[in-house]
Amino acid sequence: YYNRDQEEGQLQNLGDLPNFKSSNGAGDFGGSPSFASPFADITGNGSETSPFPYTPPAKGAALDWANYVEQDISEIAPNYDVPYIYNFNLNIQRELPGAMILQVGYVGSVGHRLATQYDADGITPAGHAACLANPTCISNSLNQRFFFPQDAAQPATLNGYPDFLSVGTLNTEGSSNYNSLQVSLNKNATHGLYFTIAYTYSHALDNASGLESSGFFARSMNNAPGFQYLNYGDSDYDARQRFVSSYDYRIPLFTAMRENSIVNSALGDWHFAGFTVLQSGFPVLVSDAGIYNSLWCDRFSYYGCAEVPETSSFSITKYNPRSLNPTTGLNQGFNTSSFSQEPVGTFGNVKRNFFHGPGYNYTDMSLFKQVMLGHETTRALQLMIQAQNVFNHANFAGPDGNFTSGQYFGAVTGVDASADYNGDPAAGRTVQLVGRITF
Repeated sequence: YYNRDQEEGQLQNLGDLPNFKSSNGAGDFGGSPSFASPFADITGNGSETSPFPYTPPAKGAALDWANYVEQDISEIAPNYDVPYIYNFNLNIQRELPGAMILQVGYVGSVGHRLATQYDADGITPAGHAACLANPTCISNSLNQRFFFPQDAAQPATLNGYPDFLSVGTLNTEGSSNYNSLQVSLNKNATHGLYFTIAYTYSHALDNASGLESSGFFARSMNNAPGFQYLNYGDSDYDARQRFVSSYDYRIPLFTAMRENSIVNSALGDWHFAGFTVLQSGFPVLVSDAGIYNSLWCDRFSYYGCAEVPETSSFSITKYNPRSLNPTTGLNQGFNTSSFSQEPVGTFGNVKRNFFHGPGYNYTDMSLFKQVMLGHETTRALQLMIQAQNVFNHANFAGPDGNFTSGQYFGAVTGVDASADYNGDPAAGRTVQLVGRITF
């Protein structure tokens, strides 16, 4: 299958010249703007000339290039291609007694030319070595390309200001693979009972689970020489095991109860239905946001900086999120003792998504009955009681994976809840009574 990539990527170059002019005020040179004087650093450490009001140049007019320095832009690579994926499966079905069908299958896929990014104005190996040997550059690693433009691939300057701070570039060099065992048991309705049970054991791997994953999350794609292997790992959506069941049971009545028309009308044809989901957790994104110890990128990087800490062990002990850390008083999701700050001049050794957070466990149920109104079959009253997360089981959000979060690193600070008010999983048990007339 061939498909277009996400719209998001094709919108990133809207800010490129000559479409419109933007500025961060004193933030353009690493300062802090104020409301009263946004182009001067609030602490007095420098200022710049306001580029506004900005008049777009007329066709054929000479350009004042001083208006176009310090560009932080996104472009599309010349070899940008169409993403494609191969899907394949093999299924075996067997009919079983009781109106049931058992299916066992292998389902897999391989993806190529997936959306990724790199910085065409990144720090060069020579620039990295020069910065590592310069204590002043190390202390200004946050703004390396502003103060040391010669370290970047595009070193040109105008009046002392670098022409470019970052040239984020969209390309299609990502790849993925997915393999799974899928087992299902389906029962057609007999004796008032219907159910479907499905179990999936799978593993999804890639080096970019979409543009947001490779470009905008705290852990961006690593394009530094010698460190690109850190990108490959479990997909952001990798859930190793998932069990789902749905069921509907018509509650039976004794013969004597069915023969009594009043009792049968009141108690007959009630259905008990629901579904249950058990799922292992999604990967934890471990990053070291805001440090810039590697000296391979800085805060101007259009598509983020792939800083990660060191770990002395890849066997991370996970805790029950209900347990409290006695030191911080926070709910702890995993043991953080193996992690440490990466050395200056290099990335840490933490690979992308190498362990997973807490899983899901929720059940939604309903009890309902349909009462026909009159002798017609077009009008009916449906009475129902519904409950989401009926057992009120807390489905915890993933723990904080940012090493620079201090005591919050490794802590679970909330539950996972759907953005849809009526979606799953629900943060807690919700119950509603429903009366619906159909006609």
